[in-house]
Amino acid sequence: MNLIKEIDFVYFGSCIQYFKNYKIFLKSIFKKKPNYIFFSGTSFFHDKLSKDYIVVKQTNYLPNTIYLFFFNLNNFIKFMNLNGYNLVFFETNKSAKINYKNFSHFLKKTEYLDILFKKK
Repeated sequence: MNLIKEIDFVYFGSCIQYFKNYKIFLKSIFKKKPNYIFFSGTSFFHDKLSKDYIVVKQTNYLPNTIYLFFFNLNNFIKFMNLNGYNLVFFETNKSAKINYKNFSHFLKKTEYLDILFKKK
């Protein structure tokens, strides 16, 4: 029994980077055709790398080993566009101070962002 008839707003609060099959999961969300999809507290990089993401090891919970994705911002926006969503807002998330200096030798710019997409 499907109780959800319509979804207006989907919120990913600093979590999509931990989804192993994030594209498959997002495609299941797209089927519900929400008007807005918001990704908060997510690491994105700007670079000429053609990769959609890189996998990094989170070290602030040692001795636990946690892996997550840093997303290529341009490719992420293209993926959302191809699935019927336009970027309408983005800004730096100021709730946490993320140190990206370990990545500066191979990534041009990395940011912790809040981004909002609206259905076309």
